[in-house]
Amino acid sequence: MTDEVITTDTGCQTQQEEPSQELFERLKKQLSEIAELHKKNTALYQKVGVLEQELLEKETMLSSLQSDKLQLEADCEKKDDVILKLRVNVENMEAENVRLSSELNACVSNEQLLEKKISQMENSKSWKITKPARMILRRLK
Repeated sequence: MTDEVITTDTGCQTQQEEPSQELFERLKKQLSEIAELHKKNTALYQKVGVLEQELLEKETMLSSLQSDKLQLEADCEKKDDVILKLRVNVENMEAENVRLSSELNACVSNEQLLEKKISQMENSKSWKITKPARMILRRLK
């Protein structure tokens, strides 16, 4: 074995023996472990890159969905307003229908009353007695 003199940062000189086979094997093993850790680290960085890309895609999708949600909520509010107006229209039409039904019933009652009066008049003795005179007047016209 040869001794080698090494000067340290502090200016002291120390002797270092040549690396033995055992030391060489340890260093070789540590280098192998470092290489393996480097591979794992690289694989993890790749996975992180993939995950970051997926996260970015998900965030973009989420942003788009939130925008769609806001648009749908605005559409729903508009449709709610339309529904409210339609309900008011239906209520007004129902009230108008009740009023017109009442008016129709009054007209039907009035028609029945007039038909009854006409029937009573046509069946009266004076109507029957004056029938020949009415016929003569009709022919003269």
